[in-house]
Amino acid sequence: MANKVWPLFRQRWLLGYGWGSFPKVWADNKDAGNIWDTTSEAHNDYIKVAFESGIIGLILFLWIFFSLLYQQINFAVRNKWTNPVPEQARYRVNIVFIAGIGIYLILSLSDNMLRHTPMIWWMWAVWGGWSSKLKVES
Repeated sequence: MANKVWPLFRQRWLLGYGWGSFPKVWADNKDAGNIWDTTSEAHNDYIKVAFESGIIGLILFLWIFFSLLYQQINFAVRNKWTNPVPEQARYRVNIVFIAGIGIYLILSLSDNMLRHTPMIWWMWAVWGGWSSKLKVES
């Protein structure tokens, strides 16, 4: 898919085609070899975000995750990756948070994580709660 989308991406690489435009643009421009393909999904969030919002959108998309990852790893390193007080589960939450971000980044290579809206709303709500709790208590 990436090599077939690349010529289209190069035409509007800076700002992209607009949010939600991938299925329409792909359906209008797919070659004869993909006529049998009834789906119009990228099955890769990075390709989809870059295509729809350009290189600027992709950089901002990645910045969200890498800034979260940096903050949580920094918190874990400051606390030596330990849980000094058993009653406080915040250190275990931190490790689960880091693992969750990593898993999301890996899964985004082969699935449309942004399109699984109910799951993503729940996940962002949990991440937001953990992030605010860990930031306030760190």
